[in-house]
Amino acid sequence: MEITISRATLADLPRLAEVNRLAYMHETATKVAFTKWPAEKEMYQFLLNNLRIIMQGPKNHFFKATSAASGEILGFASAMLVEGAEDEQAPAPDPIKAASETELSGLNVDFMNQAAREIQRLKGYMKGQKYYYGSSSAVHPACQQTGIGMQLWRHNLDIADREQLPIFIIGLPSLHSAYARLGFEDVDHFDLDLNALDGFKYRGFGVYRQYSMLRRPRGVGEGDAGGVGKISVKARL
Repeated sequence: MEITISRATLADLPRLAEVNRLAYMHETATKVAFTKWPAEKEMYQFLLNNLRIIMQGPKNHFFKATSAASGEILGFASAMLVEGAEDEQAPAPDPIKAASETELSGLNVDFMNQAAREIQRLKGYMKGQKYYYGSSSAVHPACQQTGIGMQLWRHNLDIADREQLPIFIIGLPSLHSAYARLGFEDVDHFDLDLNALDGFKYRGFGVYRQYSMLRRPRGVGEGDAGGVGKISVKARL
């Protein structure tokens, strides 16, 4: 299957949010975060708001992978430039505050707030540094494990390498090994008791651990993708 990697635009948001929803829907934490799981409408709207906030940021690189045959968006990855104290002191965009009362009714706000606090704590590792923050990524479930995610990330890694800047991420547990293959190393982690945050319903949820990871810059061309263009990946469709 041939894909094209290019810059995403605001016009892509509906499809990006749907890919995001489908990719994250079966993550364990998602089943706690959305009280009416699978909560398709609530989850879609929350992710749409979140991606809009990310994309409208002035220092974001937001790439999409599109099927060369159909033109359908199959995945995306974004990275935001953080330039020290000025960006650190600016209030972080909050998709919860941007949500309507209807959307909030389907969210586990305690989980969202506790996770947000832990993410901010982990970001403290990079305080005062200039770096790229991996703000969001997802690949359609039908196209996972085909190399699309790796190719998307290599475009952001190439930008960071050209600028000789590290990339810092707080990734989903299910993607930990994939990030390690891209050269990311563990920095720290946080643990959340999902059973407690789920109201002790005893649905089989345990401790949820999410890692912060760092990839230091390499020389340009050390295995990264380069410019935007067409790439062949293993097809599963």
